[in-house]
Formats: sequence, C-alpha cells, structure tokens
Amino acid sequence: MSSNLKPRLSPKAAVTITRSAIKNDKLVYIAIANKPMDYNDGKRSRIVYIGTTQAGAKRIAQSAASKAENLLKEHGVKSLDFYTVSSKLRQGLKS
Repeated sequence: MSSNLKPRLSPKAAVTITRSAIKNDKLVYIAIANKPMDYNDGKRSRIVYIGTTQAGAKRIAQSAASKAENLLKEHGVKSLDFYTVSSKLRQGLKS
C-alpha cells in the first residue's frame, strides 16, 4: 500500500514582492527582526540590516536569503521582514 503525501501550506508567505520593489532600480531596504537585537552601544533595535541596491527586487531577494541564514541563528529571532525605504526626489540632490 502506498500512502499519499498531503502537502501543507505554511500560514504565512515565505516571500512577498510588491510593486514598490520593482518600480525603482535604486532602492534602500531594511530587515526587521521579530525581536529587538542588542548593539555594541547598549541600544536595542529591531532593524538588523540596512542595504542598498541598484539591481531592484532581485538583489533584495538574494540579500534576504543570505542574511537570513546568519540572523535567524540568533536567540529568539524567528522571522525577518524586509521593507523598501523610499522618499520623493529633490532637485539638485544626488541619489
């Protein structure tokens, strides 16, 4: 007798890509952990990584995969969320 495999979906998506990530080529993105991390100056923050890219959403996905491997090993960190940071352009200001 063969038993059938029953696939089970995780309640949360592993990766979600939105239009804001593919709209611009130059992006700044941040990784947010589910719990605050300690820094050398004694402060705590849920922001665990800040990155920039000129390759768009592809680079964010690559970075998420590589950074997650190390950051998820930290005690108590169960999830990382990556967000793009944007602002309006200013005339005469190099981006």
